[in-house]
Amino acid sequence: MQLFLNRTGRIFAALLLLLVARGEADTGGTNIVNVASATFNDASGHRYSAISNTIVTTVAKLSAILVTPKEIQPNAATDAVPVASDATRTFVIANTSNISDAYRITALTAGALTVKSIAFLGSSGPLPVVIGSTLSPDIPPGGSVSVLVTLGTTAMHIGDRIPVQITAQTSVTGTENGLQSDTGEQWVVGGSSANLTGPGGSGTPIDKLVDRVRATSTQPGAVVTYDIMVSNSGGAPADNVTVVDSLPTGVTPILSSVTLNGTPAGSEASVRGATLTVVVPSLAPAASLDLRFDATIASQLSLGTSYVNVATVSANGISASTTLPASVLLGSSNVVYNGFMGQSHPIANASVSLLSSSGALVPLNGSPSSASVARSEAGAASASTQTFTSDPDITGPTGSYGFDLLPSQIAPGGSTFYLTIAASGFLNRRLQLQIVPTTNNALYNVTTTALDGQPLAQAGGFTLTSSNVTLQNVFGLFGNLPLFPTVTIAVTKTASLQAVTPGDRLDFSVGFQNQTTLPALQARVLDTLPPGLVYAPGTARLNGAVDEPTVAGKTLTWNLGTLSPNQSGSITYSTIVLPSDTPGSQLLNNVVVGGTVNGSSANGSANATVTVLAGAFGYRRVITGRVFLDLMHTGHFESGDRGVPGVRIFLEDGSYVTTDRNGMYDFPSVRPGPHVLRIDPTTVPHGIDLHVRARLNSSRSLQRLVHGVFDESTMQDINFALEPTS
Repeated sequence: MQLFLNRTGRIFAALLLLLVARGEADTGGTNIVNVASATFNDASGHRYSAISNTIVTTVAKLSAILVTPKEIQPNAATDAVPVASDATRTFVIANTSNISDAYRITALTAGALTVKSIAFLGSSGPLPVVIGSTLSPDIPPGGSVSVLVTLGTTAMHIGDRIPVQITAQTSVTGTENGLQSDTGEQWVVGGSSANLTGPGGSGTPIDKLVDRVRATSTQPGAVVTYDIMVSNSGGAPADNVTVVDSLPTGVTPILSSVTLNGTPAGSEASVRGATLTVVVPSLAPAASLDLRFDATIASQLSLGTSYVNVATVSANGISASTTLPASVLLGSSNVVYNGFMGQSHPIANASVSLLSSSGALVPLNGSPSSASVARSEAGAASASTQTFTSDPDITGPTGSYGFDLLPSQIAPGGSTFYLTIAASGFLNRRLQLQIVPTTNNALYNVTTTALDGQPLAQAGGFTLTSSNVTLQNVFGLFGNLPLFPTVTIAVTKTASLQAVTPGDRLDFSVGFQNQTTLPALQARVLDTLPPGLVYAPGTARLNGAVDEPTVAGKTLTWNLGTLSPNQSGSITYSTIVLPSDTPGSQLLNNVVVGGTVNGSSANGSANATVTVLAGAFGYRRVITGRVFLDLMHTGHFESGDRGVPGVRIFLEDGSYVTTDRNGMYDFPSVRPGPHVLRIDPTTVPHGIDLHVRARLNSSRSLQRLVHGVFDESTMQDINFALEPTS
């Protein structure tokens, strides 16, 4: 006690309690020492002090014990043990007293179970127990010791529920409360052995998916996500469930991405090279495991290649099982696109129908499944999962299509299906699909054949090919589908007359334009004349310049080279209506303009029709031609030359005609045979040289010989190329 005196002489006291102890204050047998002291100062400054007597208190020794667990009722998921196998149960004896103590097992009850062994588990190994006598190692306050009980279950039946109880007792005597006991309880449930299966339960294979589907398409350098899904459909825990997944060369697992039911796997996962190994300590009955991890696809791998792999899953006492396969197709697939424009032009609102070999629409699964197709963005690195249960399927903005076929819809030896595709402004398509099952009937090879003569897309890409295309080890993927516009090169054709009589001169005009945004290579014009018309040589003009076609029979050909995007052009030429044409007949003149756009043929066509009327010159022949001033000095009419009007041309019989404002003339009906044409020099304008000395077969001559070979394929103009005076 310490006392303090203030100025008024009043004493204030404070109690100073000193506790002096040896060891822990709550350990039984511990002495607690208490001493009090008091001091004060008086007004004169004198100090006074006093010390009390010592009080010693001894902590009583108490016995206390707690045996756990104390299961009130069984848990079928955690307590199940396969019948005829050993069951182990571990109890914990905790020292809840304030003294060190050792324990003995005084009772063990296990019903119909056979006690095979019981042992204390210490740092030096198991200590076998004899009921009622064996003492455990000495356990300090707060410590514990485990007891392992091994039980035989041969007398059990599936579904039996048997409690297992042990009673333990303290051994230290002389405590205030004497010896103490406690009982713990666990259960053993008779069940079947552990059975690793797929998510669908007993009998279903362990599943493996990539991007949540059986097969997906992605780009080199992308990251895909694998899922391995396993369930324990047995009646006992599966211990040390081990998953080994050896990925194909070029596919590398990412260790940091591994999760088990959404929780990072941590030390339970390891990677060596391209092999991922995951060990799960235990999988309870009816529990499921979703092992998920990401993997990187090497950037140098080839498009169109499928990378397929399976994983193995095992556990203690359970041999390894193989999962269903998962497949990654490098590149893109299942996109409808403009075949001329390429992958950057997917086609929306295209109707894609899957037909059976009989031509009927194929019924599809009405709910999502692992066979669902991964809908791929055109040119994207990965795909998102979407269920395709509509037939026909209508493409969205990305041009994606797909069909959720079930493996049961494909015959073991293969099945034939057909795809038809229709979109506004594009040619319809019809393709044959030959589908043959491969790995575990979970994947297939599909070979696509074009039945419409149009190109296909190479496997995994958008490059056009005229060959059949095969995708290997896929499911739900049929390839990219190119469509081609109905009009790619616009063509027009007109005739100068709608009705003609034999001997008439008939002019044609052809217009064309490349309406794509890509160049049309090796473009050419093929113009086919009908019987009854012959080409007038020297009359053809391409974009206004002389350009004689190649003539093969009735076909006139102009090679245009390359037509740039949106480039247009025109061709004009003249023909003669033969006297042999039947009155009332129609002359159909057809022209095709074609080229190669992005590796595929592109073309357009047009025609013009004229009617033949009865004329006065039937069964006669025609002479036609032009008189022109040869300013370009080539001897034949071309851009820059000028027709000479008003020139009179005599036939040897004295008949004559006069050139029109373009220098053109014709004798519409002459007898078959040779003839002589001569220019009347008095009608030639001044400034033109009239003294040219040239042979009768030269265009420079003022007098020309017509040989009279007038059949349908050799009719020709007789032109006069006049030169200006020097």
